[in-house]
Amino acid sequence: MAALGASKRVVYGWHMTPRGVPVSLGFSTPDGRACRICHISRHARADVVPEDPGAATVGGFSIIVALPHAARGLIMTVTAGDEVASVNLDAPATTDLFAANEVRDWGVTFDLLRECIGQPELLPLLQYQYRPFGAFAGWMAHLPVVQGEAENFGIVAQVACSCSPAGEVALDLRFIGRSRSTVRIDAVAIARLRSDDGGPDEISLMPFHDVLTRHVPGASAFYGRMQWEHVARLRGVDLLVQITFDDERVWLRCQPRVESVPAFLDMLSSALAGQTGQTTLIADVAERRIALVTALIEAEQERAAGTPSFPMLELPELALVGVEDVSACRLLHLLAPELESGASRLMVLGEAAETAAQIFNRRGRLSAVVAREGGAILARVAEVGPTNLVAVDVPSLAAAAIEGGVSGLLRQVRVGGLAYLLLLHSLAGPTRALGETLTRYGAMLRDPNLPWLPVAHDWRTSLAAELVNEHLEVIWRDVLAVSSSGVSPEPALTVLEIEA
Repeated sequence: MAALGASKRVVYGWHMTPRGVPVSLGFSTPDGRACRICHISRHARADVVPEDPGAATVGGFSIIVALPHAARGLIMTVTAGDEVASVNLDAPATTDLFAANEVRDWGVTFDLLRECIGQPELLPLLQYQYRPFGAFAGWMAHLPVVQGEAENFGIVAQVACSCSPAGEVALDLRFIGRSRSTVRIDAVAIARLRSDDGGPDEISLMPFHDVLTRHVPGASAFYGRMQWEHVARLRGVDLLVQITFDDERVWLRCQPRVESVPAFLDMLSSALAGQTGQTTLIADVAERRIALVTALIEAEQERAAGTPSFPMLELPELALVGVEDVSACRLLHLLAPELESGASRLMVLGEAAETAAQIFNRRGRLSAVVAREGGAILARVAEVGPTNLVAVDVPSLAAAAIEGGVSGLLRQVRVGGLAYLLLLHSLAGPTRALGETLTRYGAMLRDPNLPWLPVAHDWRTSLAAELVNEHLEVIWRDVLAVSSSGVSPEPALTVLEIEA
């Protein structure tokens, strides 16, 4: 038993009772007041064998109990038919909860963690002693860690894990042999989310809204998608995996690399050996991703229809995307006077954003802020509805300068919404750079008949290149068709058009 704050206790244990007799558990204080059971989960205890297995049965439990006001001590009562037994769970029984989760069956600990998803009564376990991962921190510290790829974890010969910008995770598992009967993959995602108030990251269990597992002899693949609403705040994820292979189990703590969409799908496409397995897996994943795109488009249309039109009269806010190196900073230094006269505020995105922002802040005529997480910041802009925001990538800015100036560049062209750009980038962006998506987005909006330019990537197989490019093109065509149809009363984002 261990305390969960002042008013709750967590109790782990097991009982042996006559076989076939119903069992009930109850709690009370020494002065006779009943205690409410907030949560109870039961599990088998195969490691405890009765002298006569035919006459008795053993069951384990994990219980959270709420104490009444000013309670001192806790008594547990086990009732099996007409038999009643009680035990005093007072201070001498108090244990180290971290150690308790480490030494008990890891499958039981994994199942208890998974039960915490969406159950407020179990939240104290995740917040225990304000540690990251709460009462499960010690157990997680003992799990084998997989950062991207690793080899030789018992029955698992190879494992690779990956995460997409859309909050999707994938596992590629190769085993040392064939399974005789059962292969099962269970996973729990623990996300690190950027805090809106600038404080420490939030640790949150993320339910999977879509899960897909596929198995072939000697290999398995897992695909799961986390909540879309939290994607913009996602900094990283720990994927806790329980692999059941016949009678053996393996637990891993996977820390997937955040890949570009093509790299993510390329890894997933190679997860199952053979052309049939790869084609089927990607087709299944593509079906789920396109269903998500459709749902998000419908939600954006409903939101936009209920948003009042935004009067775009004042100078726009300017988002400079893809400021990655010193050459981009030199270009901004040359163009600073024109940008200052055409924008009310500047947001700079890219590796060299800090240096670029200093150029404008030293001049003192245009407020410039650094957006290291451009996707997250633009997503917050999209959430509030239409706004007077203009976004331009550095190559377009350079092209405008060559043509004679950037004054025309800040002319707003009504071609689509910020929400659609972010949707494309998260689910079908050609690279992790938002500027690449922005450039392709603008080009294809100007010319809807533009042939699809295959994504540049070091593909593992030619089949993967073909399957993934076909899937990405479908998403782009679908989103662009809606984005250019004028469904939004006012665009949340202006994508800049460079006149030849």
